[in-house]
Amino acid sequence: MNEDVQTQISELEARLKQLRSGQVTELQDQLKAARQTVAELNAEISMLAEHEVKPFLCKQFQSLSDAVCRCYFIAMALKQFA
Repeated sequence: MNEDVQTQISELEARLKQLRSGQVTELQDQLKAARQTVAELNAEISMLAEHEVKPFLCKQFQSLSDAVCRCYFIAMALKQFA
């Protein structure tokens, strides 16, 4: 009986590892598709704006000073279109 439980645990751990691996692969595919969409949109914006669009600073900000920094970079990016 103890061996059966150990076997079931091993099988379930293997199944869980397989499911997580599949989920990671699926998320990586979604990320790749999203990056491609962003690249296409940047190309379209560049064509319409008749100049190259600089990428935004993408980062999670945790403090007020980081939020101020983000606002500054957004303002600089918006100046490109003025």
